[in-house]
Amino acid sequence: MKNSSFMRINNIFLFLCLFFLTSTSNLYAQDEFDEGIDLDFDDEEGIMWGDEESADDTFDDFFGEEDDFFTDDEESFDDLDEFLEEDEEIIEEIETVSNEQETIDYGYDINISSSSPSYVNNTLMTWNSFVDFKIGVDTPFTLRLSSITFRLGAEIMTYSFKNYLPKGGKFNGLGLMGMLIMPAGTSDFTISGGFLGSSPAISLGQSFGIPYGENIVFKISSRANFLTSVPEEMKQYGSQASWFEGSFTVSYSLR
Repeated sequence: MKNSSFMRINNIFLFLCLFFLTSTSNLYAQDEFDEGIDLDFDDEEGIMWGDEESADDTFDDFFGEEDDFFTDDEESFDDLDEFLEEDEEIIEEIETVSNEQETIDYGYDINISSSSPSYVNNTLMTWNSFVDFKIGVDTPFTLRLSSITFRLGAEIMTYSFKNYLPKGGKFNGLGLMGMLIMPAGTSDFTISGGFLGSSPAISLGQSFGIPYGENIVFKISSRANFLTSVPEEMKQYGSQASWFEGSFTVSYSLR
C-alpha cells in the first residue's frame, strides 16, 4: 500500500512539473513575439502596424522625390527646346549661305592666253608645234547641276603644227570652243567643246590663279585637246589627233 501511494504521489508531482514547464515556455515565446513586432491595439481602428508618424514621413519623402523627378523632366524638356532652336538657327544659316552663293555676281572675265603643246599622240609625233594664242570670255551666266555651279564662256584659239618627216605639210587654223567653267576662287576647271578648223574637238583644262590687284588674275594652266577626226591630208598619219599643252593666262574682271 505504501508503494502504491508513493507511486501516485510521484506521478502527480511529475505531471505538475511538466505542466509548469510547458506553461513557462509558452509565455517566453510570447515575449519574443512581442519584442520582434511592434503592435498597437486599438478598439476603434484595430491593429496598426509600426509608427503612424514614420509612415507619414515615408509617404512625404516619396512624393517629394516625385516632385523633383517631374521638375527634372521639365528642365530636360527645356533643354530639348533649346537644342531644337539651335538646329533651326543652323539650318537658317546654311540656307542663307546657299542663297548668297546663288546670288554671286560673277561679271565678265576677259582672258588672254599663250600656250605651247608639250605632248602629242602618234598622229602628231613627227610634227613640230609652235606658240598658240587664245582669247576668251567668261560670262556671268551660270548653269547649276545639283550643288555644282558652272559659268558659261566662249573662246577663240589658234593651233599650228608643221611636219618635218617627211618634210612639208601644215596643220593649223582657228578653233571656236564653248566652255563650262567651274570656278573655285581664282582657280577653275574647264570643259570645252567645239571645232578646231573643220574637226570636232573637246578639251579639259585646269588653271591656278594668282590675284594681282582687284581686277587682274594671273593663271597658270594645263589643258588636253582631243580631235575626233583629222583633215583628209593627215589621215595617212592617223585618224585622231590629241595634245597636252601648258599656258599662261592674264584674266581681267569687269565687275
